[in-house]
Amino acid sequence: MLNKALNISAVIFAFVFPLSIAAANIVLGVMLILWIAQGEWSRKFNQLKNDKILLSILGITILLLISTMFSNSIYNGFALNKSHNEYSFILKRFVWLSLLYPIFITSVTKEYLSKIITAFLVAMFINELISYATYFHLIDIEYWKAKKILYHELAYDNPAPMHHSFYSIFLVVTIFLLLTQLFTEKNIFMKAWILLFLTSSTVNLFVNGGRTGQLAFILASIIYSITYFREKIKYIILMITILISIIFTAYKFSPIFQSRANLAIHSMNYIYKNRNYNTSWGARVALDIVSWRYLTQDIKHFIFGASAGDAKKEILIFSKKYPHLYRAVYDKKHLHNQYFQFWVDGSIFALLLFFYMLYSAIKIKTPYRALKYALITVFMFAFISDLFIYRTTSYILFLFVISILNIQAKESYE
Repeated sequence: MLNKALNISAVIFAFVFPLSIAAANIVLGVMLILWIAQGEWSRKFNQLKNDKILLSILGITILLLISTMFSNSIYNGFALNKSHNEYSFILKRFVWLSLLYPIFITSVTKEYLSKIITAFLVAMFINELISYATYFHLIDIEYWKAKKILYHELAYDNPAPMHHSFYSIFLVVTIFLLLTQLFTEKNIFMKAWILLFLTSSTVNLFVNGGRTGQLAFILASIIYSITYFREKIKYIILMITILISIIFTAYKFSPIFQSRANLAIHSMNYIYKNRNYNTSWGARVALDIVSWRYLTQDIKHFIFGASAGDAKKEILIFSKKYPHLYRAVYDKKHLHNQYFQFWVDGSIFALLLFFYMLYSAIKIKTPYRALKYALITVFMFAFISDLFIYRTTSYILFLFVISILNIQAKESYE
């Protein structure tokens, strides 16, 4: 009875987390209570004690806590919460949310895996309906935003139901889940529905302003094609041709995608010709340059970073040495690069553990190799542009995807 209740809760969680983080936290709490009541601690311990991904998460958490402990302040870091308290940030992200992973991989059974994926896809379908309704001005978004039902930054010219960068990654994950279902589904009517949903998700990706997801989609599509078709060169060429067609069609018919693509090119030209970093992409480049110089100019910084509680203050002070970079860095809440952020906050060892976690994810023995490589490519690319592990919604998505891959591997083994 408890096993069934826990698995049903996992299905509900997969449905609610793309729609409401508040609801997701409640369901996660219910799942934790059921997981504790379930017992079976010997089996769970044996399953988790050698899990490299979980051990990496625990290691990073400990390093961040130690780094904060040796900081001069717990309020001068890059903590992404209202209190800016580094300890509360670590506990909320790396302790509370991370519970999702052990609960899923020890208690979700293979019989519920397809239901969990379907629940997630249904939630994303609802998000797409909201996005399209906004894009075509079919709803009064200000009315629903005032009632706190829709995302507060939702706009007609950027119709993403959550932060556009994160929504674009959600869409890319949706696309590759659907693509895998399309290739494995036998029923012709289901294939037609999946193809329609896949087309809708792809179009939605390019009518929103999330360039991170768009670029990740392009890169991951190439990886997926090469892995899935392997030596079938003509199919690889066909997939890449379709991909190129999608990009050119999106550029021609999506004003938002065209505008964001042109802005990106303009930003890079600004950097190259004028050394001006005061643009969205320019600020990211400036943050990378400052972070690299800070970490490599002193062996102490290289090994220990800046201490999590002092990191923001340290980076800002250091960036004053470079006036042309300082203006771009000054008002940023974080480093916009997950790799540098772990290094600065938790030491070189936190970065190495993060790489080890990604490597362990790549080594998961799921039968869906193309899906695995594509999704991990998506996240590895996304980590260059933003703090997807430090953000609640995107961190849950990452844990969810890794958990699904692990359950698929368990299903194959059994």
